[in-house]
Amino acid sequence: MRNALLMIAAGLSLACASATDRTNGNVKPAVFPPHSIDSVEPPWRNDVILWHGELGNDTPWRSHSDLSEYTHSAEYPDDVQVAIQPPETRKWEIVWSQVIGFHPRSGEYLARLLNEPNAVPSISKGDNLAFKIVAKASYPVAIDRGKGYALAAYPEFAPKPFANALVSALRAYRQGNMGHAPEYLHQAIPLFELAIKNATEETNATADFYAHFYLGRCHAELYNTEDAMEAFAKALEYRDSDPNARMALLAEYSILAVSDSDVALEYRQRFVEEEAAIRELFPIESGSIHMLDTIYENLATTGTPVETLAGKATFRWKAK
Repeated sequence: MRNALLMIAAGLSLACASATDRTNGNVKPAVFPPHSIDSVEPPWRNDVILWHGELGNDTPWRSHSDLSEYTHSAEYPDDVQVAIQPPETRKWEIVWSQVIGFHPRSGEYLARLLNEPNAVPSISKGDNLAFKIVAKASYPVAIDRGKGYALAAYPEFAPKPFANALVSALRAYRQGNMGHAPEYLHQAIPLFELAIKNATEETNATADFYAHFYLGRCHAELYNTEDAMEAFAKALEYRDSDPNARMALLAEYSILAVSDSDVALEYRQRFVEEEAAIRELFPIESGSIHMLDTIYENLATTGTPVETLAGKATFRWKAK
């Protein structure tokens, strides 16, 4: 579970409900999932899922008796052994993965690979990995849809040069840990740019969206505000009603709206217009609206209730 970090210009600093990730001790931002776990296909066939919490905060796999014998321990109930197969061999390699999602209708699990495989080039430590429990198999078995294990746990990425660059970029972005390891974000940026350069007519809108969106997230965490805005705006050309991209762009507007620069007034107006659009687009989308309302409420507790946050508060949207 993660939540967006708020930075209030009036001197008030907030964070929404949060939890600590046992792997690194860092607080991550809360996510309000737009996905339906009841869909026919696993959500990771259509959207990039990198963090536990993006599909809701439940952990149903911890009570799956057929999975429990492969888990690390009661202390690490999400760490599971999975079998992968090197190319052109019948020998299996056992790797450790950390489960971040489960899709009941397909019985498919989504995990993050925790160690580097010895002889499987199609996946690396930190990549997504999808797997299933297979009858009579000694271990849960990783899924390979003909394009390699990592690509089986993402939406359709094509062509191959685009896919390879994007998977590598997502791996580095995840290692960047919401800005706590900026050196990886610096590594991710040219990889996202390479993916975008390698996009062709084969590249679908979902893949284009995520290449630009996560490029924007890297820039936002590195405080490259103008570059972040450009990337988020481009992402919205491919998916104009995505709540995370909308809120991410609004967050960057909030930063320029409180600045002393000549463009502050312009971005205050942009903030007002974008906030109105978000409230119209997502009247029942609890994540973005709840966060905005929380900032208003907390400003009110300081004795300075406001009609608009523009020029009054800044925040960063860390929901993906």
